[in-house]
Amino acid sequence: MTTRFTSPQSSVVMLYSPDGIAVSVTLPAEQAKYDQLVAEGYTTEPVAITTETAVRTGSDDDTSPPPPGEPITYKVCLRKS
Repeated sequence: MTTRFTSPQSSVVMLYSPDGIAVSVTLPAEQAKYDQLVAEGYTTEPVAITTETAVRTGSDDDTSPPPPGEPITYKVCLRKS
């Protein structure tokens, strides 16, 4: 009788650091690396990185509209043919 050992199937798992860095780990071959990264705060959910920019007008009263601009004056030149 022959005994066969089957190795578990491997799968690739993506881990994401709190800073948004992605690392792929092959399980079960890299189980120790997976455990270490999870202990360091890596998760299987990507981190949502957003940017917000605060725009200030330079005045203390943010509710007042900006001052109107200069009116545009157009000059029309007619040529005789």
